Amino acid sequence: MKHDNIIIGKIKSCHKWTGYLLVTLVSSDYLRFFALRYVLIDVFGDLRKFYIEELSYDKKDIYVKFLNFDNPDDIDFLIGKDIYINSSCKSVLSADEHLVSDLIGCSVYRGKNFVGKIINVLSFPANDVYVVENNQNKEILIPAVKKIIKKIDTIKKRLDLSEDFEFSDD
Repeated sequence: MKHDNIIIGKIKSCHKWTGYLLVTLVSSDYLRFFALRYVLIDVFGDLRKFYIEELSYDKKDIYVKFLNFDNPDDIDFLIGKDIYINSSCKSVLSADEHLVSDLIGCSVYRGKNFVGKIINVLSFPANDVYVVENNQNKEILIPAVKKIIKKIDTIKKRLDLSEDFEFSDD
């Protein structure tokens, strides 16, 4: 999270010669992006509004064109930038959906045993993977699947694993 804003994606590259950008989203629900009028992007240390002129998608890729940005020269400086929305614009998530920004820092437990803290979330086609750092500063990869994740409480910053889940932390 940056200021009181939530990261929703990252600009990967230019697409087409008409000012479209390829965006990788943090959320798996790309349809939420279509409800936005504008997004926020950090430009020289200030978050600025970029109004969405057009959106399209192809399989899992989102393409966005910002108003008044019409060619690769106009948008080249945006490549690699994160895209944010104000937290007040956060759409309602289903019970089993969580923002990455809410998961980072959650303490992970297996039963009463502390496993570590979530430091990153990796997105893969099959499922996300939580990167958990234990007390010895070693990373443990935990698949984000219902069979393994028993409960997530982002308010209390706690994630409980199924006690059946076996992992190596050496």
